[in-house]
Amino acid sequence: MNIDNLWNLENFSIDDLNIHSRKGLMEIMKIKYSHIDKFELWATMPVDINVQPMGLLHGGAHCVIGESLGSVSSVMSIDRKQFYPAGTHLSATHVKSARVGIVTAKCKLLNLGNRNHQWQTKVYDQDDNLLSIINLSVAILRIKK
Repeated sequence: MNIDNLWNLENFSIDDLNIHSRKGLMEIMKIKYSHIDKFELWATMPVDINVQPMGLLHGGAHCVIGESLGSVSSVMSIDRKQFYPAGTHLSATHVKSARVGIVTAKCKLLNLGNRNHQWQTKVYDQDDNLLSIINLSVAILRIKK
């Protein structure tokens, strides 16, 4: 991919992203942005409060962190005065389960088009074992004035 810098890091910091995530599902699930560089955005999430009845990390929690990372990545790579992102398709492949600890999700760009972005988030356990792969498609829509 021939992109020198996916987003302007002067306009976005980990602290800013976490402040804007204080309300809603990310706060309830205790998802925290943890790393940003020129091409990747990471977040962490505790397992213990995001489990299904069998005590495993809920599959929907994988989807929430994947959609959150992909959506904010699109926000950071568009002109927000003219456009807004809207998720159009999400798929998740679960490879392994987790019962304890903190998971880390790492989001990377697959395609950056003018009207559509594709992001891939991989979720890892504390031992760096791959737990899931989440793919997100995002439509880039023009703000109607």
